[in-house]
Amino acid sequence: MQVETALGRAQLRFGVAAAHVSTIASRSQRYSRGLASVRAALDFDIRCMYGRGMATPKTQRLNLRIEKDDETLFKQAALVHRESLTQFLVESGRERAERLLADRTSFSVDADAWQAIVAAMDQPAKARPELAKLFSRPRPE
Repeated sequence: MQVETALGRAQLRFGVAAAHVSTIASRSQRYSRGLASVRAALDFDIRCMYGRGMATPKTQRLNLRIEKDDETLFKQAALVHRESLTQFLVESGRERAERLLADRTSFSVDADAWQAIVAAMDQPAKARPELAKLFSRPRPE
C-alpha cells in the first residue's frame, strides 16, 4: 500500500508515465526491497527521464499573472499531457507563436494564382525614372 501511494504521488508530481511507474512497481515486487528501493529506483528513473535531451540550461524567466481558473486549466492539461506546467506552457506558447508568424511569412495560392505570379516575374523589368531618382539621392543622416 505504501509503495502504491508513493508511486501515485510521484506520478502526479513529476508527470511520470504510467508505464514507467508500473515498471518501477514490478521492480519493487521482484526484488522485495520495500519502499526505500522503490524510492531509489524512482529517483534514478526520474533523473534519467529529465536528464536526457536537455541541451542547455534555461536562463530566462517569465512571470505571468493569470486567473485561478486558467491556472487550474493549465495544470490539468499539463497533467493529462504528462508534462510539467512549464513544459506545457512553453510548448503551447511556442506552437502558437510559430503558427502566427508562419501566417505572416508563408502564403498559399492556388495553381492559377501561382501561374499569374510566375508570369509577372518572368516579364522584363521596366525602367522607372522616379525610382532611379529616389535611389540616387544621398541617404538622410
